[in-house]
Amino acid sequence: MFKRVFIANRAAAARRVVRACADLNVASVAAYSDIDAAAPHLAEATATARLPGYEPADTYLHAERVIAAAKAAGADAAPGLRLPRRERRLRPRRRCRRHPFHRVDPRRLAAFGRKTDARARMASAGFPMHAGSGPLADLDALKAAAGELGYPLMLKPVAGGGGIG
Repeated sequence: MFKRVFIANRAAAARRVVRACADLNVASVAAYSDIDAAAPHLAEATATARLPGYEPADTYLHAERVIAAAKAAGADAAPGLRLPRRERRLRPRRRCRRHPFHRVDPRRLAAFGRKTDARARMASAGFPMHAGSGPLADLDALKAAAGELGYPLMLKPVAGGGGIG
């Protein structure tokens, strides 16, 4: 089991990893860029690591900086998320093979990156689920689902650009 996990994610994704670490009694080190210095996950993590700068290419996507920060933090694990194709050459998980910490299997992370697949996997594993529908093709399908589910409703895009928008 890991003892100290380095989290180079932001926002809700980082908060989920921090909470999972806390549940497992594993220390969490939350990385942050200058623009995220007041993000809630930083107060929730065991420790923080600053990645100086504002642009993703200079911070979260700069593989050597992320690896150096993880090493300096004493991390023995560093999960990563799938990145758009143009950013894959920058992702830290490839470089982690040369460094002394574990990486989470990217296929497992990718499976949970697709909301519809993640929901189906969780349901098949017996986790309690809120009522919901599958993907909706148009406004008529949305209205029909709303009639069956009731209000209030929450809509989640399943093919967005990643993150909250």
